[in-house]
Amino acid sequence: SGRNKEGQLGDGTTTQRRYPVAVLDGVKDVKAGAFHSVFFMEDNSVWAAGSNTYGQLGDGATVSQLSPVKVMENVMSVETGDYYTLFIMWDPVEESNTMWAAGLFDSGLARSKASWQPLQFFNASVLQRMSLAPGAAITAT
Repeated sequence: SGRNKEGQLGDGTTTQRRYPVAVLDGVKDVKAGAFHSVFFMEDNSVWAAGSNTYGQLGDGATVSQLSPVKVMENVMSVETGDYYTLFIMWDPVEESNTMWAAGLFDSGLARSKASWQPLQFFNASVLQRMSLAPGAAITAT
């Protein structure tokens, strides 16, 4: 339920909802940015809906989506900020976790710009020293 101005509820509309609506089956977790939603699925795929002005959905475009679109597979965890999405993924080739980011990330990351598709930022050794808090800046310890 919610305002749904950018289609962030993922129900195929921009209609404000006062009560919850069914969107997807098999959802393990949901994260919300300012105007986008990210659905972490039981099969470890990630789907996203809503505003995509800065590429925050991670689908390689800047077109908003009223219904969820599949953006990543083999994801271990996901977090969102107002206009970005972060993905922790298992890399079977390197046999380690990596962090990927899509959207507008201008909070001190190595690449302060918008990306319309996920970019790899950190490998396993860096990730082990990092703390991700929802809605907070990324910090290395």
